[in-house]
Amino acid sequence: MPPLAFEGLQALQQADLQLDALRAEAEHIEDALADHGEIDEARRTLARLTATHEHAHGALRDAELALASVTDQVEQKSKLLYSGTVVSSRELEALQADIDQLMQQRATREESALQAMVAAEEAEAARDEQQDRLDALTTSFAAKQEEGGARLQELATEIPLREREREALLSQNDPVLLATYNSLRARVGGRVLVAVSQGRCTFCHITLPDTLLRQTQHSEKVVFCDSCGRMLFAPR
Repeated sequence: MPPLAFEGLQALQQADLQLDALRAEAEHIEDALADHGEIDEARRTLARLTATHEHAHGALRDAELALASVTDQVEQKSKLLYSGTVVSSRELEALQADIDQLMQQRATREESALQAMVAAEEAEAARDEQQDRLDALTTSFAAKQEEGGARLQELATEIPLREREREALLSQNDPVLLATYNSLRARVGGRVLVAVSQGRCTFCHITLPDTLLRQTQHSEKVVFCDSCGRMLFAPR
């Protein structure tokens, strides 16, 4: 019997590899469009930063109110001190002592208000930066959805077409080769029919024994690589 002819099987494998690539592309696009993780995380971060800003803004408001209160007290007691209505030296000394104490409180509250203002500004900047990031992510994802959706529509047409082309190739193959090919492909997937070149398997690149090389050239039976287990053929 003549050596087995692998031309039809090569065409079938090429069709299968193309289908694998198209299906993998469709799956990758679907997974990408279903993945909202980065946007969801950005929204959670924005919510945290917004809460931090609101807290910082509230702390600033409280610090400003406290500063305004002690400043008002200083002004009132200063007016009383210089109004001339208080003439007793003891009362004047007590009033001055109150003013000095209030001035110390005001200095402390000014520092607190300054720190609260800096914290509020930093919190606002962080919130605004995160909002910009979320907006950019949302815009990018919308573009990805549009592009990916269009590609999925193309693949929805192309994949069935390729499947019909594959079906047409089945009748062009030797039944024995076809059965072996399908069985092996179901187990290992991908490229299962590989050529021999320069005495090596072109898939795993192992050097083949001379007896195996002769079998690929003259045998009427399917020959397998001892290393990767794939079907071998000698190109003509």
